Amino acid sequence: MSAQPTYLLLQALVSLAVVIGIIYLAYLGLRHLGRRQLGAGEEGPVRVIQARHLGGDRWLYLVAVGRRRLLVGGGPSGVQRIADLGETEEPDHADPAP
Repeated sequence: MSAQPTYLLLQALVSLAVVIGIIYLAYLGLRHLGRRQLGAGEEGPVRVIQARHLGGDRWLYLVAVGRRRLLVGGGPSGVQRIADLGETEEPDHADPAP
């Protein structure tokens, strides 16, 4: 006895919906994890304002320490301060406009 085509189609659609749901949950989880690693939403004197991938294992970070802004580079050899951009007149809790 063979299965009905309607049943097979329904089973395939349910399986597809489950796979799409798992992929979406993985996306949300990785997005949340990425924000936590960059310090988004954390309170305290040190915040990562912006991060840019430069290729390979190299990153460029704009970091706020209180009102002071630092440009920091990160790569396989470690983290290094590139420039001290001085103090800003913005309040500590405000991010610069995009």
